[in-house]
Amino acid sequence: MKLNLYALCFGIGVYSVWALPLLPPLGLAFLLFACALVLFAYRRCIFIAFLCVGLFWGVLQANKVANQQLIASPDGIDVRVSGHILDIPQDRTISQRFEFAATSFISLEQDALSQQAAQPKKLLLSWYNLYTDLEVGDELELEVRLRRPRGLSNFGQFDYRRWLLAERIDATGYVREGEIIEQSASVQNTSFSRAFLQSSTGRFRADIDAQIKDIGLDNQGLISALALGIQDDIQPSQWQLFTETGVIHLMVISGLHIGFAGILGAAIGWVVSRLFLSVGLLRQSSRLVIAFTLATASFYALLAGFSLPTLRALMMLSIYLLARWVYLNWSGWTIFTLAFAMVAFLQPLAVLQDGFWMSFGAVAVLIFSLSGRSKSNYLRSVLTAQFMLLVGFGAILLVLGRPVYPISYIANLLAVPLAGFLIVPSILLAVLLLPLVPQLSALLFVAADQGLLFLLWYLQILANLSVPEVAVRDYSVIFTLVLCMAALIFAAVPSVRLRVVLCAVFLPAVFGVKSNQDFFSMRVFDVGQGTAVLLEQPGYRLLYDTGPAFSESFNAGQDILLPELLLQSDYLDTLVLSHDDSDHSGGFIPLYKNLEIGHIYLGGSQYLDAQSQMGTGYCSADTAWTVGQVEYRFIYPYPENREQLSQNQNSNNQSCVLLISFADQRILLPGDIEAGIERQLLSSGSHSEIGDLDLLLVAHHGSKTSSSQAFVSEFSPDIAIVSAGYGNSFGHPAEEVQKRYLAEDADIHQTAYMGAIHYFWKSSDAIVQWRSSRDMYRFWWQE
Repeated sequence: MKLNLYALCFGIGVYSVWALPLLPPLGLAFLLFACALVLFAYRRCIFIAFLCVGLFWGVLQANKVANQQLIASPDGIDVRVSGHILDIPQDRTISQRFEFAATSFISLEQDALSQQAAQPKKLLLSWYNLYTDLEVGDELELEVRLRRPRGLSNFGQFDYRRWLLAERIDATGYVREGEIIEQSASVQNTSFSRAFLQSSTGRFRADIDAQIKDIGLDNQGLISALALGIQDDIQPSQWQLFTETGVIHLMVISGLHIGFAGILGAAIGWVVSRLFLSVGLLRQSSRLVIAFTLATASFYALLAGFSLPTLRALMMLSIYLLARWVYLNWSGWTIFTLAFAMVAFLQPLAVLQDGFWMSFGAVAVLIFSLSGRSKSNYLRSVLTAQFMLLVGFGAILLVLGRPVYPISYIANLLAVPLAGFLIVPSILLAVLLLPLVPQLSALLFVAADQGLLFLLWYLQILANLSVPEVAVRDYSVIFTLVLCMAALIFAAVPSVRLRVVLCAVFLPAVFGVKSNQDFFSMRVFDVGQGTAVLLEQPGYRLLYDTGPAFSESFNAGQDILLPELLLQSDYLDTLVLSHDDSDHSGGFIPLYKNLEIGHIYLGGSQYLDAQSQMGTGYCSADTAWTVGQVEYRFIYPYPENREQLSQNQNSNNQSCVLLISFADQRILLPGDIEAGIERQLLSSGSHSEIGDLDLLLVAHHGSKTSSSQAFVSEFSPDIAIVSAGYGNSFGHPAEEVQKRYLAEDADIHQTAYMGAIHYFWKSSDAIVQWRSSRDMYRFWWQE
């Protein structure tokens, strides 16, 4: 019990540093260490001493990470770096992206601040050079534009900044000029502590991946993902299928796969030990079985590039096996807490990854829910374990803002044993035999490929059942934590009556039943340099613009808007594409394919075919409609100049200008109209009907071609919202534009600094309230 408590206190101490609003100074770390030395002398305070040691280690590592991060600069910093590629470069169609270990770093900036900046060690770079094949270990000399790690911020969605920090990425950027100094260079002499291991492992994985591709399998992308953790070739439709059926954890090498590898190693060890026992070379087999188990699991972790989830699982397995080796009868909780402390020591940033919570959460749920139960047959144990994971682990997913898929219970009953006893062992054996018996290795890869074909067929049947997902949205953190604890109790207690009571109390809340729905709300998404605004009221949703398509692998419509929209339903009442520019309409196609849309209004003609199938035509100033107490009305373009606009080279001035009115509230969404159109609006007489604005989405992201002085003065908005990318190359919003709004006493809200912004009204005559995603939970490592 004491060992559990000491390990738990150390781990909590390390990880709690990352939840602080301010970075503790380095001097505090040594003060904590001194306190720990004193407390170790008092028997009853040893657990506090371990907590202080954990805090000491956490503060030390946090300051180390902070000192290696590039200085914050919206425009970025030009530097010359040399070093080598750490991992297999990703082909992103228009660029190659790779992790880069910098061994030299020279700032090309003239100001003193840049010259004194910390020198980042690990970079994530994109090179828009498709004519040079890059490989792991290549030594490069590059001139790059770097920025401090940063990402988009939207409520309840993937935090790119947090992920970069957890991966120890010190700066991101793109290559302006570069050359290869030496291909697949040796990195044994580098000062970067993990570079040699990571680069050597990367080359090893790249060689195996090339050999797998030569076999010609139907599911080569999935085979590479399960063998090596390389997910680049998995088709988007397959990802969607795995997500909808709740088995995506099987396609990402994690602790579960390390367990599969351990079982395979134990089986091989048992066979070998039987042979040695039969000829008298061995007296007992347990230690040989343990050695094979650990060796096989370690080899699989090596294939996966020693990713964080595999390392966590390998640590837990190693502690368990070492305890067995020296005949220690440790409980599951002891092994769990010791692994928790070891991960805290070796990977102090792991707590920033959702995978940390999911991997330790899944194990904790199983230990918590199955400890103390009477033994039962294998089938019943499997059914019980899957049910406990669905309920208990599902609650953890809800707290993390992820949906739960009830169909996953049925899917995993077959998918887990199929992956654990056929697909993963076949792949792992095939990799082991690849250099020795390539013909047998190819047969094993084919067997795994056939297993995957059957798995995909089975999952497709379940997906067609269209079982709805479960999601919690817009609830407080306290509520979701209480819900999580209730679900864990539900999974753990043997009393059927208590389970029924808990289910009756919390199940309606889990399905999102709430009575305090806002009268009206407007959500301005953080889509970088672009626009996407969601207007909502009970029973009606309108989306104004769809954000940009950043690349084939990341699209605002697919990756930001669609998850949010699908939380409620797959029906969108109205979609307005203000004009054809890609930063406003780039996300349209994924939404069009995955949603049923009632009406589409267009400012341009790029998606006219889609519009003709789904609703009315171009937006026009003679179009208005009312939903409840809210009126929606286009005040531009005018019907008489539609043909003239279609011939206009400037698509900005084709923008749909939408006015939303209720009670005395006025909201204007003007797209990218420029000063000439603003003058037309002022001279048309419609401005007198609008009056002062409560909220204005600043036209053209704050460009100096828009927001003329007359326009700003006439409408004098209380809040001026700028949807623009952080450090964008256009200089939006222009300084002179900001001064015009500030002169009218407007509050300027910028998604670049605030992230997504949610405005809401509790009633038609209520004052607007708002919250931003970056200000909700502010930690020291966030910006």
